[in-house]
Amino acid sequence: MPLRVSITPDGLRCVREFNGDVSALNASQRPSYTDQSVNVSAGRNAQVVGHSQNVNQAQNASAVNVEGLVEAAAGARALLPSLAGVDGVDHREVEAVAAEIEIEGKATVPDQAKLRRLGTRLKDLLGPAAAGLALAKFTVAVITAALPELSRSPGPT
Repeated sequence: MPLRVSITPDGLRCVREFNGDVSALNASQRPSYTDQSVNVSAGRNAQVVGHSQNVNQAQNASAVNVEGLVEAAAGARALLPSLAGVDGVDHREVEAVAAEIEIEGKATVPDQAKLRRLGTRLKDLLGPAAAGLALAKFTVAVITAALPELSRSPGPT
């Protein structure tokens, strides 16, 4: 009894479009990859790339003004005696955070992320005093200027 062989639709396509070259047919069925870059902005720059064989990712964060932040921390420490009795100001924590900023600022390669965190914390700690004391308000403004991403958000007034 003879064997009946039938050809599938893919087999017909292979013969008609690719002269029977199965590798060419298979290559045509793989998804194509194109660079589709999308810029996403939410306070910081980010890049999302979908379906790309060559992915480059870049994130741009503004550098901390280390010198300015260290000066602001020294100013915050000098402010402490005048902040006696101001509700909501934790003197020990202001002292500790300011000291940590000064230490990190003197490092050979200061850790920008750590300085950013510490500067934000110091600004938050001084917030209650900034409402009533001009010098505290000035110190908060100096910290905000040293941390570029904070200068885009409102601080205590």
